[in-house]
Amino acid sequence: MQCQGDGACPDDDDPMGGGLESIPEAPGTRRAFADRVDHEAEGGGDVGRPPASPLMGMMRRLPLGERPLGGRPPPPPAASGMDRSPRDMVRAQALARSGAPAPALSSGSGGGGGVLSAGLSPAHSGGGSASLPPSSPAGAGGAFQFGDLEAQLDDDDGDSGATGAACAAADGGSGEWDPLPWDTCFSECHDVPVGPDTFRVYATGAATAEVVVLLLHGGGHCALSWARTAQALVADTGPDAVRVVAYDARAHGHTVTADPAREYELSAEQQVDDAVGVVTALCGAGLAACGEGPPAPSLVVVGHSMGGAIATRVVASGRLRSVVGLVVIDVVEGTAVQALPYMSSWLRSRSRSFATVPRAIRYVVNAGHVRRSASARISVPPQLMLVHPPGAAAAAGGDRVHPGGGGDSGGGGSDGAGARPRRRSRWTWRTQLDKSEVYWRGWFVGLSAAFLRCNVAKVLVLAGVDRLDRELMIAQMQGKFQTVMIPSAGHAVHEDEPEATAGAIAGFLRRNLFIEAEGDDGTRLPVAFQQRRPVMPRQV
Repeated sequence: MQCQGDGACPDDDDPMGGGLESIPEAPGTRRAFADRVDHEAEGGGDVGRPPASPLMGMMRRLPLGERPLGGRPPPPPAASGMDRSPRDMVRAQALARSGAPAPALSSGSGGGGGVLSAGLSPAHSGGGSASLPPSSPAGAGGAFQFGDLEAQLDDDDGDSGATGAACAAADGGSGEWDPLPWDTCFSECHDVPVGPDTFRVYATGAATAEVVVLLLHGGGHCALSWARTAQALVADTGPDAVRVVAYDARAHGHTVTADPAREYELSAEQQVDDAVGVVTALCGAGLAACGEGPPAPSLVVVGHSMGGAIATRVVASGRLRSVVGLVVIDVVEGTAVQALPYMSSWLRSRSRSFATVPRAIRYVVNAGHVRRSASARISVPPQLMLVHPPGAAAAAGGDRVHPGGGGDSGGGGSDGAGARPRRRSRWTWRTQLDKSEVYWRGWFVGLSAAFLRCNVAKVLVLAGVDRLDRELMIAQMQGKFQTVMIPSAGHAVHEDEPEATAGAIAGFLRRNLFIEAEGDDGTRLPVAFQQRRPVMPRQV
């Protein structure tokens, strides 16, 4: 191929003619590239180059000024004949669905494309400047409100006028993201009253087991985030070895707080009181949820993230005398405190509402919050609540509905022939973590010292060794606790790798003889020899 003019040819190693990086900005360069496109579209080309593609033929039929530089097809023309970005078009469509005045389009005074002035008077449009529709101010992960255009523009959102069947078809319809019920992994579900509040509790395993494993979830999660791990733990230890119990913390899942003003009172002290109250209600009084076993079975407390901090403080408080073990998953004081300044930004960055529950599950997995869809299909539905549009609030009995597991948000359709579609009810996060921000430092400051003060057998399960702070690194080298690494998991270790997490917990129980274990010769060591308290070194 012959180069035309005084420009440079695109890089011959690029079968599509090179991108912006391979074309120097010199006079005649764009002319040379256009001739290259014409040459290849006609079936020509140098020896060894692939034949011309239909894409090249399409570009050849375009006028020279409309041909793209990187081998990409041209953007579709705007309805008004002026350049508009895809996001501006989506915003304009969202405004039209919400009943707001249509954006006024005017040509810019400085030449070039047009500008978008949405609902602004000339005094506020700034002449040739671009003004986008305003979005409601929101705090960290602000609560979803109908009319908030930013929520309407979530990339996981569907058409607000689509029917439930249309949304299901858009989700794939294969059941890959369909929610799963709680009894997929747990065998029992109880609403346990603790004072004026009611806590949702899930349990599995033998009701007469002498060891109860209490699972505390992280902030924004729910008890069902432990579902796969609980199932794997019972399968590993045997159906009669342990009783596994998990509950929704206040302001999470299906737990109901009698006083709405205290729902987000998530201080470490209040959560310790809640944990002690739940354990006392289940096991101390011999309620049916814990069976007819001993009044105070041996208790092993397991916690993840925020739950790990609360588990540590529950054990350190000494208020549960039957505690024999502590398992903390992926929470370290130094790392957690350093990450707190970025927590609000992370909450703001995640999507705040979804058209259906399957779309929320798909978002959580694709965003990397939970890496295993089998776990997310169980744990995500209780983290959501259905929000009705203002016009449908009366018919639905309120603006908000408590968490549910249905895959369709309902409420689709339109008000009549020719009328604009009605807004559909939407799923949003049940827990607004920004409301508990005042308590975040209290969860983690002093955690390492409290962990080391716990006079029980303990293990720290991490996704990476870099999460250890200095105090824990020294204590770990001194043999004060055990560390287990699961590097293939993210922060949600128990959801990403439930079998490995259950194996770490089961190994901890056997190693400390809390449950029966096999000796080196294959003989079983009975539970009667289990270590109730760690043996302290003798003073010499």
